[in-house]
Amino acid sequence: MDFCTSLLPLLCALSFWVKNSFSTSSRALFPILGMCPSWGCFCPLDAILGSAGCPHIPCIPGGLSPASDTPVPYPTATMTLDPNTAHPDLILSEDCKSVRRGGGRRDLPDNPERFDYWPFVLGCQGFMAGRHFWEVEVGDGGDWAVGVARESICRKGHLSLCPQGGIWGVEKWGGQVRALTTHKVTLLPLRWVPRRVSIHLDYGGGTVAFFDADEGRLMFIFSHASFTGERVHPWLWVVGARSQLRLCP
Repeated sequence: MDFCTSLLPLLCALSFWVKNSFSTSSRALFPILGMCPSWGCFCPLDAILGSAGCPHIPCIPGGLSPASDTPVPYPTATMTLDPNTAHPDLILSEDCKSVRRGGGRRDLPDNPERFDYWPFVLGCQGFMAGRHFWEVEVGDGGDWAVGVARESICRKGHLSLCPQGGIWGVEKWGGQVRALTTHKVTLLPLRWVPRRVSIHLDYGGGTVAFFDADEGRLMFIFSHASFTGERVHPWLWVVGARSQLRLCP
């Protein structure tokens, strides 16, 4: 299993190359496809995103399946940020739709919901069922991370930034875009850094998919995600001092 896991970045890169090597005419011969981390086989993307999952995807810690295609329509969820969860370094807009780093740590109540170590903030809206979709405008400034987090995520002190720690996310760090996978991050072989990221949550199907919202290209999928029956929330990490994130719509 460790050997298979170590091959995932290579398989993801191979999938990306194969998909982008097809001519328009040859791609028309195929259904919507995604590369599975098995012997080079292809499976319909809706099988990967659907409730059944792709039968070829092995049980890998963190439940990941690299692929590259267009998003499946999900109902749009209107989101706002929860100021009671925001780290004291963060400043939220009046409409609680955008967040940025401030000039220093503000004097705020240390309530149980508030993060005190990482500059995180959660969305007010939480989900325990269904399919949901929202976008985050990440801009082209500093570093960032977006995704979903369990409601029970640790608010005080350090925590693991991966599914085992209750987070399913992607990050931009040092000019690279990476998935926050279990054990170590997975570098995504993208030829661009997105300015807007769309997040597609299928709670019952156990998938969290990330797309470049402008290009409509799939960045990464977490499959077989275990939410353990608890509520999950949109999760934003304002990594860089120049970063400003905004929920859309």
